[in-house]
Amino acid sequence: MKKSAKSLLTVLLLFPFLLTSCSEQKSVTQTQKVLGTICTITVPEENAGVLETVFDELYRIQSVFNFYDQSSLLCQVNKNAGIKPVTVTDEFLYILQTAQVASDLTDGAFNPLVGPLVKLWDVNGHNPRIPAKEEIEEALRYNSWENVEVNVPEKTVFLKNKGMEMDFGGVLKGYAADVINMLLNREGVSSATINLGGNVYARGKSFKGGSWKIGIVEPVFDGIDADGKPNSINEIDRKKLTVKAKNQAVVTSGGYERFFELEGKRYHHIFDGRTGYPSESGLASVTVVLESSIMADCLSTAFFVLGKERSCQVIDRLRKSDVKIKTVFIEDNAVVTVY
Repeated sequence: MKKSAKSLLTVLLLFPFLLTSCSEQKSVTQTQKVLGTICTITVPEENAGVLETVFDELYRIQSVFNFYDQSSLLCQVNKNAGIKPVTVTDEFLYILQTAQVASDLTDGAFNPLVGPLVKLWDVNGHNPRIPAKEEIEEALRYNSWENVEVNVPEKTVFLKNKGMEMDFGGVLKGYAADVINMLLNREGVSSATINLGGNVYARGKSFKGGSWKIGIVEPVFDGIDADGKPNSINEIDRKKLTVKAKNQAVVTSGGYERFFELEGKRYHHIFDGRTGYPSESGLASVTVVLESSIMADCLSTAFFVLGKERSCQVIDRLRKSDVKIKTVFIEDNAVVTVY
């Protein structure tokens, strides 16, 4: 089941926003809610006809991997945990294997086996709560890869223990962006922006020519600074929140959008699969710029869990394998670091 990080990488929440709304080349934009978020695709005016195909593909991906749709292939795998292997597709295997590579790279910080935790905390649902310690311990019992049996020749996946559940929420938008980028390439679309709820892929040159400029929205920080004012990013650091991209993904993960508060403490939706609790790494958000959108999605989530120092160690290892990666860390104290 394992593949080298380098080989898969080469084939492979404050929302970032595009800073290229005014363009010389005429363009057309379409927005729909799919994949559990707001998805916006912008293409040259002469390629407007491709947008219907693009959104059809996004809805197809959603139907296969929806964590909450009992008819989805992902749910079929989850429902048969501890019962029997389920026949899957090459697409399913690709996402699963990529997720494992990301997990291996980040010492388990990226972990799609947190499905039981997602349901337990219900951060995205109507009844979010802080589970009891015993509930969390039970949810963590089988969230390791040794409990996943993958038969590549037979194309089956088996979750060995009843109660196990996979959630591809931390990887699916990244995968979808890669798929749409390949679709646009086949259709001869030279320039486009694919914005899947903040997972941005900048295809080709911007409509003005040159690289796309993509901005990262400043989080709303808790606490106050030394002068007694609300924490905010200073003017020097704020300039770091604009990144250039061309045929690259720009993916941000943060705990600022989906969360609930109890007794003055915020509990967000990005879980540390090693503790069972929302991550507390000292980061407000992490943005990863990488050619592979699916891996950028995985790594932005993992880095948010790991924290800045350990994430930089992972980045150094990737760069030694000739992986071109850029990361923007925004810490809880409003300090911005580009690495």
